[in-house]
Amino acid sequence: MQTITVSHPTGSYPLYVGEGVLTQTGARLAKLGYRGRCAVVTNQTVGQHHAAPLLESLRSAGFEPARINIPDGEQFKTLESVAGLYDKFIEAKLDRRSPVIALGGGVLGDTVGFAAASYLRGVPLVQIPTTLLAMVDASVGGKTGVDLPQGKNLVGAFKQPEMVIIDPQVLATLPAAEFRAGLAEVIKHGIIDAPALFAALEQM
Repeated sequence: MQTITVSHPTGSYPLYVGEGVLTQTGARLAKLGYRGRCAVVTNQTVGQHHAAPLLESLRSAGFEPARINIPDGEQFKTLESVAGLYDKFIEAKLDRRSPVIALGGGVLGDTVGFAAASYLRGVPLVQIPTTLLAMVDASVGGKTGVDLPQGKNLVGAFKQPEMVIIDPQVLATLPAAEFRAGLAEVIKHGIIDAPALFAALEQM
């Protein structure tokens, strides 16, 4: 397992990268002082593969997790979806110290992140990306938001996560086309500012 620290204008947060680190989520959140109720937001496709070990990790660390499913797809990256999340957060009795955990790809992470940034004026957020593209892009940097009919990402907020959990094992269930989309982003980063990474990719 590798820990990478991401700095931002008001502080920093860790990225935990390694096989099996998904099952350490509960313990790592508890170490930060969180406890009690929390929410895991995912979609049906991702949830059927990866929600169970995450929920077990949280319960083992003393949390009371509520699993919340939202529809999958860019067409659901809307204020209506965010409003639906508010209802679920209230139903789960989340308070200002209740972590919200986004388990999914970039669209889900953006939507859940904006809901976490605005519910009760901001609750703790954990990003657990399940696509390669989200791992190397959307889960890092704190940008969250949703689309309007007039355009993409017109409503949003900067919401830095408490941590990002990157478990390569989740990529085993990722369709090949989605993996290639993420790899294209990795290649772009290599071209822009990481010659060693680009050289390593050439050897693959």
